Amino acid sequence: MSLLAVILALGLGLAAALALGWRSPTPRRPPDWTAPGSVWREHGDSTAIFDDADNQQASLRVRLTQPDQRAWATAGHKVSDFDLELDTRSLISSEDIGYGLLYRYQNPANTFLFAIGGDGHYTIAVIQNGTLTPLRAWQQWPHVRRGAAANRLRVRCVGAVCRFYINGEFTAEVTDDAFLSGDLGLWTQTFSDHALDVIFEELRLWSLN
Repeated sequence: MSLLAVILALGLGLAAALALGWRSPTPRRPPDWTAPGSVWREHGDSTAIFDDADNQQASLRVRLTQPDQRAWATAGHKVSDFDLELDTRSLISSEDIGYGLLYRYQNPANTFLFAIGGDGHYTIAVIQNGTLTPLRAWQQWPHVRRGAAANRLRVRCVGAVCRFYINGEFTAEVTDDAFLSGDLGLWTQTFSDHALDVIFEELRLWSLN
């Protein structure tokens, strides 16, 4: 194959990816659901601290003070095909922490997870019957802002296919039909560091059904 043919093929592949919405913006219409007014259901380590960060239920602050702790909150809002976007802010410059989204959540032992770390990594995983299986193992991603920083996470799912974005940049696509609908949630975890302090805010959901 000639060099020109290779370049054309790559160009066509990129055009197809764009057509499929890999770098598509969030919908222009107003979201179908946002977090204000929601009552988050709190789960996980009993010492976790959950705060309404702005006293209007528009954001949620989660603090963990010890290593190897995990806490999450669920919205009680079940969806199937959706486009979800959320802003996060880590208030502590700690690298050995993880935080992000739960989607198509059934219960603590059955859910999907999309998370970033304070060290600039991200992961996508499915948890079935309490066993976590990485769909994308923790890996470095240049668009994750490290330490005490703000990051925007987005996941778009249609059927078994989900596409993921970090700070507006297409990050990954996975196909997994373990769960095709479920609740939405927020997830946090400490590893060896002793503290996590994260604010989740500006959650916006568009239904694609």
